Amino acid sequence: MKKLKLIIIAMLLFVTNSFAQINTNLIVSSSPPASLASWSSQKQTIVYMVNGNAAMQGEYKIKTEIQLSDGTVIGKTDLTRSRIYVLQPGNTIYYADDVLPLEHMIFTGKYRTELNQSGKLPSQTYQICVTLVNSTEYLPLTTTKCKVFTIAAPILPKLLKPYKDQVLDAVEAQSVITFRWTPRTPVTPSITTYKVLVFEVLQGQTPLQALRSNMPVLDQEVRGTTQYIWQPQGILNENPTDENGVLHQKQLVWTVQTFDNLGEQPLLDGSLNRDGVSEPLTFFIENKSVKAKN
Repeated sequence: MKKLKLIIIAMLLFVTNSFAQINTNLIVSSSPPASLASWSSQKQTIVYMVNGNAAMQGEYKIKTEIQLSDGTVIGKTDLTRSRIYVLQPGNTIYYADDVLPLEHMIFTGKYRTELNQSGKLPSQTYQICVTLVNSTEYLPLTTTKCKVFTIAAPILPKLLKPYKDQVLDAVEAQSVITFRWTPRTPVTPSITTYKVLVFEVLQGQTPLQALRSNMPVLDQEVRGTTQYIWQPQGILNENPTDENGVLHQKQLVWTVQTFDNLGEQPLLDGSLNRDGVSEPLTFFIENKSVKAKN
């Protein structure tokens, strides 16, 4: 029995030593997308290079860990199910699908919950550590390479025009109202989808109440641009008056909702509401010609 154990240990040492000359290099984007599924479509996100020579042979697996900055492991490869690779002479390059195979990754705690719900890692700093291990006992065959990366919470657009409490002439507003906003940051390679929303603030309401309870007078999807030109076409024809018949301004509130790269779910911006809605602004419509006559 002891002899068998010694043979096994000797074989393991032989395999380990035969791989000792393997050189690896890990390159990771410092600010990758929060959606792990999108890593595979962007080859620059993870590049893992393995260099072997013709004298080396053997099978191995890629062991990956996602850690917090304090070293706590929050995700790791399930090596019992992950793919087996055969060492090839020369350089072999692996990308995210191999280094971080989502179907073979095990995440824990809130990170597992967040990934199950949104497919995204929460915004914070992590490190990814990669090692080659043998395909049986999962003993390390190379030194571990680690890289730090940060998932940054996206910053929602800021509304520019109409600016806060701007008063627009009712006659001009019937023809066109131009809405402008800043783009979301960080900028992504994919086309961003925005939705411009405008609500009328009724008498006795606050802008926030109107935003939450009224039907929008404008609900327009915009892709790949940060401007929308609205032609109200009669929506704003009525000149509001109070109970004494005195003409007053029509108050509206507007905002922009930003969606994820697929244009399907609101952008998770780190706010409490997590709805991708920018800080709203109010503006007013006033028939200045009528007011001047009065």
